[in-house]
Amino acid sequence: MALFGSWVVDYASGMRFHVLGPLEVEADDGPVVLGGPKERLLLALLLARPNQVVSVDALVRGLWGEQPPPTAAKTLQSHVKRLRRALEPERARGAAGEVLVTRQPGYLLRVAPGALDAARFEELTDKARRALADGLAQAAGSLLREALGLWRGQPFEEFLDTDVAVAEADRLAELRLVALEDRVEADLRLGGHRELVAELEGLVREQPLRERLWAQLMLALYRAGRQADALLAYQRARSVLVEELGIDPGAELRRLHAGVLAQDPGLDLQPTGNVAAARELPEALQAVGPAFVGRAAEVAWLRAAWTRAIDGRGGVALVAGGQAWARPGWPPNSPEGCTTRAAGCCTGAARRQRPTRCSRSPRRWRTGAQPAGTCQASGGPRRPSARPWPGC
Repeated sequence: MALFGSWVVDYASGMRFHVLGPLEVEADDGPVVLGGPKERLLLALLLARPNQVVSVDALVRGLWGEQPPPTAAKTLQSHVKRLRRALEPERARGAAGEVLVTRQPGYLLRVAPGALDAARFEELTDKARRALADGLAQAAGSLLREALGLWRGQPFEEFLDTDVAVAEADRLAELRLVALEDRVEADLRLGGHRELVAELEGLVREQPLRERLWAQLMLALYRAGRQADALLAYQRARSVLVEELGIDPGAELRRLHAGVLAQDPGLDLQPTGNVAAARELPEALQAVGPAFVGRAAEVAWLRAAWTRAIDGRGGVALVAGGQAWARPGWPPNSPEGCTTRAAGCCTGAARRQRPTRCSRSPRRWRTGAQPAGTCQASGGPRRPSARPWPGC
């Protein structure tokens, strides 16, 4: 039972609808026989907009196209009656429908929450996306596998000669690809890169224009110790995009390519227990102003370096620049502009390390890594590096 506006809906008990493949309806006592092709198409049109009124005009166009017969409206009523008998076999003759409801200017199909596989799929993928954003890769992967497991074939596959069904099928197919990419992302975070290579090779053959899949393939290859193959994958992606669309790869794919070339530590798999620790940088390492806007790869690298340093696995996270760029006095008793966490040392006389990062902003940020027990510092503004990071 559910509340819609000011009226209460009492859903048909146990009625389940499946459109992610051949159209099927199940009741508590087994499958429901829907009748002829027109009744099945009518149900598909209503399921494309569950719990919404679909006008008579829209149903007529869906059933007969742009040139319906003169008696189309009356014939539609006959199809509605036959479909009602299939969906509500125990309804008394002449009684109002409870599942297929007449409501001006057309008809409404009542679908209980979770009773339509397409709606359930979207609900699960939304939950998984939130879990992935919260760093819960394992939970996200489980939800996405459940969601993808609902698919039995192409959505509305027997009705692809109607515009409404085609539009809804295309929308659901795109959502499925996004869910598949999210599931691969979750598996990559959990260290499944070796197992993913073969699957991703098949996916980029099927969907050669989806840059996210190419990026995931490159990352999986790189983490599997196949840097050369990752670089070749980028060249393959670029060739496809240039030949098919006349464009170069997007900014994210180009940044990943640069990171693979430079063996960026930020591309390495982070241990599961360190994901939460790496999520936020300490205040002293936060950029002042818009210096890192759009620099996702650089921020990820800095977070990874910081995580390694605070976990005692060796390294220094350093930001060189003026007082406004690297906040002074952190950690306590440190020289101005020095930000470090390694063996508890920080000296202004330490040797300057070659920068490994920069940004196009006038605020020049640098990060570096040293073995534990060493330290880097900056005593004030520095000139830009003569060897900036690729793409700077």
